[in-house]
Amino acid sequence: MKGSSLFKFSPFAKIHQPLPRTPRESAQLLNALTSSFRRQLDREYPSSSSSSANNDETGDNPLSSVHATDKHLRTILENPLFRVTPSNAASPAHQSGLGPLQEQKLATEPMTVFDELVASGSVNKTALFNCLRAQLVLASAHTGDGVVDAMKKSKAGSKIVSWWYASDSESRKMLFTIRSSTVTLLKFMVAEGLQKTAMAWLAMLLNRDLGGTDGRISEAMAQTVARNFLLDLLKAEIQYGEGLVSAMRYYLEASRLPISTDYELGLVQYKKALLMPAAGFLCRAAMEDEQSQLKQMPLEMYDEYVRIIASWSLKSLLLACVPLFHPTRPDATRFVQFTERISRVRLTTWPKTKKENFVLYAITAIRILVDQQKFAEASYLARFIQENLPEKIGQDSASSTFDQTEAEVNGKSLEDTAREAKGDSRPRERDQALPAESVPDPNQSSSEGTKSAEDSKTVDPSTSPEQALAGAVTEAQPPSTADTAQVGDKQEHNPSSAPVNDDKAVPEEPTEPARKKQKINEGNGVVKNGQPASTAAGDSTSNATRNGEQKSGRSKKVKDAVKRIVHTDVNFSSSTHQLNFTVMSSNKIWLRAETKPAEARSALTPTTCKALMDAGFEVTVERSTQRIFDVVQIGAPLVEEGSWVKDAPKDAYILGLKELPEDDFPLEHVHISFAHCYKQQAGWEKVLSRWPRGGGTLLDLEFLTDDSGRRVAGSALAVKNWAWQLTHPEGEPLPGETPYANQDLLIESVKESLESGKKQSGRPPKVLVIGALGRCGKGAVQLAKDVGIPESDIIQWDMEETKKGGPFREIVEDADIFINCIYLSAKIPPFVDTETLSSPNRRLSVICDVSADTTNPNNPIPVYSITTTFDKPTVTVPLSERAQGPPLSVISIDHLPSLLPRESSEMFSEALLPSLLQLKDRKNARVWKQAEDLFNDKVANLPESIRA
Repeated sequence: MKGSSLFKFSPFAKIHQPLPRTPRESAQLLNALTSSFRRQLDREYPSSSSSSANNDETGDNPLSSVHATDKHLRTILENPLFRVTPSNAASPAHQSGLGPLQEQKLATEPMTVFDELVASGSVNKTALFNCLRAQLVLASAHTGDGVVDAMKKSKAGSKIVSWWYASDSESRKMLFTIRSSTVTLLKFMVAEGLQKTAMAWLAMLLNRDLGGTDGRISEAMAQTVARNFLLDLLKAEIQYGEGLVSAMRYYLEASRLPISTDYELGLVQYKKALLMPAAGFLCRAAMEDEQSQLKQMPLEMYDEYVRIIASWSLKSLLLACVPLFHPTRPDATRFVQFTERISRVRLTTWPKTKKENFVLYAITAIRILVDQQKFAEASYLARFIQENLPEKIGQDSASSTFDQTEAEVNGKSLEDTAREAKGDSRPRERDQALPAESVPDPNQSSSEGTKSAEDSKTVDPSTSPEQALAGAVTEAQPPSTADTAQVGDKQEHNPSSAPVNDDKAVPEEPTEPARKKQKINEGNGVVKNGQPASTAAGDSTSNATRNGEQKSGRSKKVKDAVKRIVHTDVNFSSSTHQLNFTVMSSNKIWLRAETKPAEARSALTPTTCKALMDAGFEVTVERSTQRIFDVVQIGAPLVEEGSWVKDAPKDAYILGLKELPEDDFPLEHVHISFAHCYKQQAGWEKVLSRWPRGGGTLLDLEFLTDDSGRRVAGSALAVKNWAWQLTHPEGEPLPGETPYANQDLLIESVKESLESGKKQSGRPPKVLVIGALGRCGKGAVQLAKDVGIPESDIIQWDMEETKKGGPFREIVEDADIFINCIYLSAKIPPFVDTETLSSPNRRLSVICDVSADTTNPNNPIPVYSITTTFDKPTVTVPLSERAQGPPLSVISIDHLPSLLPRESSEMFSEALLPSLLQLKDRKNARVWKQAEDLFNDKVANLPESIRA
């Protein structure tokens, strides 16, 4: 039956509805009220007869007036204001927010206490939390399904929901000031099936309006509370609701909710901060899925979950883990790739909990690999955990898994099984370590676990709801990220170039002798009783040299004291029974400020700076207005910008990234930087001569480890320039670029540009990358894929394709964008020249020269002569009058990584750290010896007149 017109009248006034105007309408109203009250009476005083079956059937229709009246009156009658007589002791007198009588009743009838508080208008956040906690304790006394049943019967969730909707704005805000309250409330709401209400509250939080006359909340509050609320809802759904599949459904629903923000550009980061903690929890829940609920999860649901995580970063630990638990296609490929990229330094900085979780995920990955008979990968992964996570959790878990998986493969070791699959039947020594491949890659992020609700801090009851909402929950933000490092970048065509890293381990300090009772005098090798050390020590010499390590007989305290006086390494000679002092290189590192415009990167990050200081280095940091990092809290001394010239100790290493400002005074220090004077660039002789004239040394970073951030930045600008040319055919150059906070934002910007270009051309660009097998080339190719360019439109060339020698017409006629990712130390035929650019079939419109060797006589792209900048990223290539095709421009920025200063600094600095740690032994460390040998070779080529 349709709703009566009685309830469809237009308002007579702002408050009151008009009275019935006809006898028929009066009868309808009376019938509705009578039916509603009868329902209330029947429910409170049920009759044993079946006469109730003759009730008005139309009342069951949700659209009927009887149903609406019934619902309204039930709400009124159930409200404690009408149903409960306030207790005389309702006014709070204790910290619990309850009176003495209410405190006594709290342990047995907590929701009755809550009703009394509502009736007296005395609900506060402390009393609300105490009532919820007490009710949960009562329910927890049951076992099995009895816990949820008891929670349902208490109606704690529905009572508080009813109170909340009937309350003013301040009371509504108050509910969210203590996270422990909402955590407990959500458990009751889920048990009672009120998930839709919880999702409605989440939508209100994201809309920053909790309703009422003054329900608006700040964006910062909304972000914090909504993130925690979603996470707690999913935990409650798994524990007290329908389980993992249902929790995943609500997560996906939350991901589609609109978000109100004052900063549209930050919407992606806002959404990531909201969803990442919950996504990490779901991944952990999938790993702990004892009831095999994953098998019941629709594939499209899990795939959407994976796509959400992939939209934040393609290199994150979380994205590496979620494929492990796919309902039908578990895959460990991403996890293995993550271990190949991750910096070993970064692993050591992880908190213990994260390391333990990582090991558990690794165990899952190993089992998957064994099931799929990928024994080589399983063996590699097990060894990776054993070698890189030396904590007990890593050793025990990985060792047991390694032994277990070996036993599963016909009693053979994984390594032997893997070799047999490749045709090698020779057994491997069990103790022989597998080669640890380290091919780090760019940005990834990992999500940290959030604190438990019960550990959340409560708020002073005197605090206003608005203040309390801002500071009630202190939740750890997901780490920004960049969890990896990169050693090297470009594909080197000259095999004689110096290696990008040194595999020589940092020498370990000599350890204590096996027999500590015999104390050797550090000055003359004589023990206290006057006997020669050789006699008194007995067989300690053989013990001291066990495993090839010579052990000294002095205490560590004395040794450290000696080191503080003079930079030495001290060893005890078993043959002469004397102490040998080996003078070490300097342990002083001076981080200078970068002076190149728009150069925000740093050779050291707070993490690597602290690692050096922990290793005994004295690090001094110049202040800088450009540097992306704030290193004040690390504890290193801060000095003025440029003060290294006058104040740095002579034995200090001056560390920087880009070249020094143009000047002519001699340099007396050892400098570690990209000097750009080894490849005969313009003015190289004048720059290089400053070191021999001052007695200093240059250890050039370009021949040590490469500037890895340029891998994606160059490719990104090339795609943006291609799109810009199409949308600005009048020839206006690409506008200047400013640094991006992270790679995700850069990719989003490139995607927008790409879409505008595709609208004009009707297709994506064809991209040709030379050096595609090197790390720089791989990064350029991956960026093209990440922004949406199909792999079929990415042409990947390397040494095989270029060995015949250029120029190559394919570059000019088959590609829209050409990216050069190699540098050359010897002259070869150019890749393109003015003649090939005159082809009537020219398609090429953008050249990105990542090497930026503009003035290098070996430059394989000799069609331009100007180095570009971020202010003016492109330079137009002059073409002959008969040339046809689109305009052609070149990007040749020699500090491309500055487009992503934070991520490129983190990757570069962590890649450089192992070499920096060897500076104490610079004269023996291969990586520094080769760098110095190269410097001496280059200086030898200088004219004698400018060397002195």
